[in-house]
Amino acid sequence: MPAVDSSASHGSDAVDGHTPGLGLGWSHGGVPGLAPDASSAQRSYEVSGVSSPMPGESAAVVETSPAVTQRRTEAQRSRLRRMRATPEARKAEAERSKRRREQLTPAQRQADAERRARKRQRAEERARNRARRADVSPESREREVQRSRDRRKNATELQRRREAQRSRERRQHASEEQVLRERERCRRRYEAKKRQKPPSVETDATPDEAPWQPPAPVEDTPPPPASTDVVSTAPSRGGVQPADLERRSQQLLHQQAGLGLQLQSLYASLAAPPRPPRG
Repeated sequence: MPAVDSSASHGSDAVDGHTPGLGLGWSHGGVPGLAPDASSAQRSYEVSGVSSPMPGESAAVVETSPAVTQRRTEAQRSRLRRMRATPEARKAEAERSKRRREQLTPAQRQADAERRARKRQRAEERARNRARRADVSPESREREVQRSRDRRKNATELQRRREAQRSRERRQHASEEQVLRERERCRRRYEAKKRQKPPSVETDATPDEAPWQPPAPVEDTPPPPASTDVVSTAPSRGGVQPADLERRSQQLLHQQAGLGLQLQSLYASLAAPPRPPRG
């Protein structure tokens, strides 16, 4: 038997070697998931597009069992050990797993063979799903995305926490190839959203073109010189011309001169002594 297969299967041997009904497998590109006979509701939530979500009552009942929680924790530790193992450690673990299988009783050997068969079936199912998703039409892909969104929206709080934990572990232990694939998916999503975004309004793109209107002048202050129509001098869509910049600069200078006269008049009125009342 190949060494990699033996080492990859050892993590669940130590946990469920005497519980044939609970087999551990891999899903979502290296993220573990429970076999269908242990928690079909949870696995239907994990594997996108394989099956529709099942009611979550049975999964919640299983979660309340301390024994199942302990087994799941041990299995998680074993999976992390396998992810971080060196080639020498994998080879040594394969030898230990081989000796352990030689000491199994016929019933345990049968249960182990069934568990391995289920594991192979799940791997083949994932490969078929990947090939199917790669060859589907855009309409089918959109329907699949919508079903996945509905599953996430209708998921229980327990399923949401599990999925978030799996996502964190997937990102933490992802290989370089998986990181590059994820970046490519994010880039395609960003470009698709960018294409679907409606064009911005033309007036929003050039907010600085609106002229600033000065406050009303004081009665005894002459108004600033009349400025030319700013709307007619708006720059073309190709860019701002030097003549437009010069015209706009002159307008700002005129407005500044008018404001200076207003301020001088205001200061003069405030500094003048109050007139005595006429008797």
